[in-house]
Amino acid sequence: MLRNPLRLLAAAIVSVLIGAGLVATAGPAHAVPIDGIILGKGAGNAYTADDGVFQGVIPGKAKTWTFRLINTTSTPQSYAAGNMGYTSPGLNVTWSYGGIKQEGPGHWTYVDLDPGEIATMKLKLSIPDGFPVDDYYAVMQLRDANNLGTVVDEIGAVAVGTYQDGVQENDAFIKTGNQPYVGGDIDQTASSQALKVGQTAKFSIKIVNNSFSPAQLSFYGGHDGCAYDEFEFEVKRGSYTLTEDEIISGYDLGYVNPSKSVTLKLRMKLVTPTDCTSTTFYLGAEGPFSASSLQAAHIPIAYTG
Repeated sequence: MLRNPLRLLAAAIVSVLIGAGLVATAGPAHAVPIDGIILGKGAGNAYTADDGVFQGVIPGKAKTWTFRLINTTSTPQSYAAGNMGYTSPGLNVTWSYGGIKQEGPGHWTYVDLDPGEIATMKLKLSIPDGFPVDDYYAVMQLRDANNLGTVVDEIGAVAVGTYQDGVQENDAFIKTGNQPYVGGDIDQTASSQALKVGQTAKFSIKIVNNSFSPAQLSFYGGHDGCAYDEFEFEVKRGSYTLTEDEIISGYDLGYVNPSKSVTLKLRMKLVTPTDCTSTTFYLGAEGPFSASSLQAAHIPIAYTG
């Protein structure tokens, strides 16, 4: 799930920055209770209040996330917003607001917002060429400008590093939209655009035999997350629609020769409103020699206020 890794990451980063004196731990009392929300998006037009948004990034390239800061109270508020850090030294992270760019953690942009007012920020994260396949996190936080020790809200930008290759006979890769394939011989996640009711997220799942011998492979998957009853899903191989039992119990892909692949399509449609901020559909492949390759289709829910 998204929540625990991102919360633990943010807590670890904050403790380091406090020790370095980059984050204040006390400040003047606020005249009124402070509140607000920070929303994020990668692809698409809608924003989500989920804990993180994943985008595939080929090392040597970059992706951009957009964030909205919203004053959800009935009184004017003063916020400090900024990138609280990231998981790996050497990552290139910049964020901007109002034409001013910032780099590195612990630098703040101060924003005064009237009730209901919105401010927009962008964060660009690039993975240097040669970095290993992994998930690289940056955390954007909204804090009380009068007391930087008070975290109002936070959200993660997750760059999913991928070379779109693997070494197993059952490497499963997943992609959505214009993003690159992620996964293979490690388990990764791809985020679709945030959905409103009636909209559909589409994913491609490519199962590749990256070994040197033919192998009999099988596919399996399942909807495992919030909003189970609010979604309809469909998995197809060509024109054939897999039954739910075939998806859950396993669907035989037959023998796949070296360097050859089988592609399936997943569609996730949000059919009724939900209080959830996202849901997840897991997709995997099994072979005779290697551990299962399990990838996650992450579908954020659009924030509607």
